[in-house]
Amino acid sequence: YALKAIERRHVVEHQLESYVESEVATQRKLDHPNIVRLIDSFEDADCVYLLLEYAPGGQLFSLIRREKRLSEQLASGIFGDVVSALVYLHKQCVAHRDLKPENVLMFDGDRAKLADFGWCAALAHAGASRRTFCGTPDYLSPEMISSKPHDRRVDTWAAGVLLYEMLVGQAPFASGSVGESIRRIVEADVRHPTDIAISPRALALIHAVLKVEPCDRKPLEDVLLDPWVS
Repeated sequence: YALKAIERRHVVEHQLESYVESEVATQRKLDHPNIVRLIDSFEDADCVYLLLEYAPGGQLFSLIRREKRLSEQLASGIFGDVVSALVYLHKQCVAHRDLKPENVLMFDGDRAKLADFGWCAALAHAGASRRTFCGTPDYLSPEMISSKPHDRRVDTWAAGVLLYEMLVGQAPFASGSVGESIRRIVEADVRHPTDIAISPRALALIHAVLKVEPCDRKPLEDVLLDPWVS
C-alpha cells in the first residue's frame, strides 16, 4: 500500500478544503482496473491520510525522463489504459482536469493507472461545464487558458498532450517563454522535431484530439477504437 498524507496547514493556507473532500469522495466511488484504488482514508490533527494501492513502477513522469521517450508499442498501451480510465470517469460524470505524467502510475506488465483526483470536478451531467482554473500549465486546454467554461473534453486535450510527451519526450507547447507557450496552446500550434520518427497513425491521433474547439476533438470512445491504440 501507499500512504498519501495531506497536511492540514497547507490545505487551510491555500483554501483547498473542498478539493481534498472532492478527492476522497470521488475516489471512494470509482472502480476501474486503470484507476488507482482508494482503500481507506482517515485523519488526525495534522493531516488527512489516503491509503492507496501501491504502484511498483512509480510515475509515468519518471519513466519518460529515464527513457527520454517511449517506444510506440509501450506508449500505445499506456495511452489506451489512460483513455479507458477517462472514458469510465466521464460516464460517471467526472472530469479529471489534471492529467499529466505525474498522475499516471505504472504497475506490473507496463499497465498504467490514473491517480490524483484533487482537481476533479463532478459534473451534473455529461455535457456540464465548469469555470474553475486548474491543472498543469503544459496540459491546460485552450478554453481553460482563456478562462472559458469547460467540460470533460479538457481531458481529451490533455490525453493528446500526454501522448505527444510520451513519444517526443517533452510537452508539445513547451517554449522559451510563457507567453509563447500560451499562444501555441490557444492556436493548437502542434509541431514535432523532425529528427524523431513518429508513425503517421500516431501523428494523426495527436492532431485529432489537439483541436482548439472542444467539439472538434475526437471523442475518447472513438480514440479507444483507433487502430494505433487497439
